[in-house]
Amino acid sequence: MQPSEKQAPTAGRPCAATCTCAQPTATTGPTPAERARTLVESASSAVLEVPGLDLTARPTPWSPLVRTVLPDGSLLMLLPRSSPVVRCVELAHAQSQELRAVVEATDVAPIAVRHRIRGRAWAGGWLTPVPQADQDRYRRLLASRAPDTDEPPSGRLVLLEVADLLTNDLWGTAHVAVDAFARATPDPIAPHELTLLQHLVAAHPDQLERLTRPFARRLAELHEDDAGAGQAAAGATVVPLALDRFGLRVRFTVGRRIADARFDFAQPLQGPEQLRPAMHRLFHHAALDAG
Repeated sequence: MQPSEKQAPTAGRPCAATCTCAQPTATTGPTPAERARTLVESASSAVLEVPGLDLTARPTPWSPLVRTVLPDGSLLMLLPRSSPVVRCVELAHAQSQELRAVVEATDVAPIAVRHRIRGRAWAGGWLTPVPQADQDRYRRLLASRAPDTDEPPSGRLVLLEVADLLTNDLWGTAHVAVDAFARATPDPIAPHELTLLQHLVAAHPDQLERLTRPFARRLAELHEDDAGAGQAAAGATVVPLALDRFGLRVRFTVGRRIADARFDFAQPLQGPEQLRPAMHRLFHHAALDAG
């Protein structure tokens, strides 16, 4: 498949994939609900927006300290006790009023690369305080999700009763039903992606270059004569952009041209322990194709 030139993405939007190299798979990618669930739970940045609060009065965005999705699709969040959102939630609850809010989760590539934002998800709904009877249970749940502590975290617990969801990422844009979001499973590779991509950069640069060499050559041929295409392709830079249970996405640059290539695993992975043999198969096929 011939790659096409990547245009600079619209501000705030992720780049789209431009070429794919896939091995046969029964399922070639996550569902929109799985993408949204992974973004909401694992994205590197999450901001809580409450319409009507003075945005100019805060020095930094309001971000949950810890967050996780409950079985019914609600988003459980721990907020700093000093957050104005906490006071708004308590006041609205005392007055039996609804408090509308939106959580925006932004996924940023962990490896430095041009057009680094990979995706965003928005979860809109109503904020409510966590009932006292559920406080201890939910704090233990959040402690199990927080990577740096085994102690129940301090702060105020709030729930976002999700009513609507939208995801916009490297796979495309989709609205997601709340029941599908609640049933979806986040990608099991997501918590390990940073370490795995760093390992690829440090230990496997030659294999990554070989993997994308045919696509770099084709991209160069679109804009160079035959003599210059080989030289341009040889100077391509390759960066692993994303890794999930379905495969690896890399971004390569040839001169001023940027393109993505997607390499699917033979079967979706069930956990990070299956990643090593899956990557070895990708590199092995690339070596065979290179002759």
